[in-house]
Amino acid sequence: MLVVANRSLNVYSVGGAGSPRSLRSDDRNYGTVRFSADGKRLLTTTGSATVEVLDANSGELQLSICCSTIAGEAAFSPDGSMIVTAGHWPAFWDARSGKLIRRLTENREFLTFLSIALDPVRAWTLMGSQDGSVHAWDLRTGQPTETSRRTYLPSVISRQYVDSVATVKDIPSIAYVCRGGRVRMWYPETEAEQQPAHMVATSNLVAGAQPHMLIFGTETGFVEVWDIAQGRLSRRYDVR
Repeated sequence: MLVVANRSLNVYSVGGAGSPRSLRSDDRNYGTVRFSADGKRLLTTTGSATVEVLDANSGELQLSICCSTIAGEAAFSPDGSMIVTAGHWPAFWDARSGKLIRRLTENREFLTFLSIALDPVRAWTLMGSQDGSVHAWDLRTGQPTETSRRTYLPSVISRQYVDSVATVKDIPSIAYVCRGGRVRMWYPETEAEQQPAHMVATSNLVAGAQPHMLIFGTETGFVEVWDIAQGRLSRRYDVR
């Protein structure tokens, strides 16, 4: 299944068979949606600032947590035991009870955290910030670990939001992108950063199943598959 979050939640068959069905048609303005590892639950945020866990087949509400911004993502931890939320005050929550485990910052932040990626190799949770940097916390302790270079410029703050973060398989780097900009590769162990030429993303970044692969959409209507290790475009799909 593919579930699309907008004002409602709609379910599509990946195989393309049949018409989409409505999982939630309540006009609540959903901000993001993710499956649990077993595919039985959905994690989403709403326009009323709640984080909700739903049954993936029926849409029945199983858990509600307050609060998150609609722009801030939510994600299940790799083992499914926790819910990680972004927003102005990022946090870890128990995935069954909804109880707060810990906040990741001492206070509510003025600049919000948006995108979330999980790094199972380093056991990190990664969040893209409105200040143009990526912040990392240890998934086991919740302690901050590393932060990429800050690109915040007060005059163009809306362009500096880190919209998407991804960890690329078998590459010791973290890929992230600010609004409609060039993809950046961050190497936390050496603190080095690169901006490969011609890699300009206007969609979320997705790590490919194959080693070294990064996938994203462009403003010209293509989906591109890049080999990060060789710095070359492997395939391009026209989805216009």
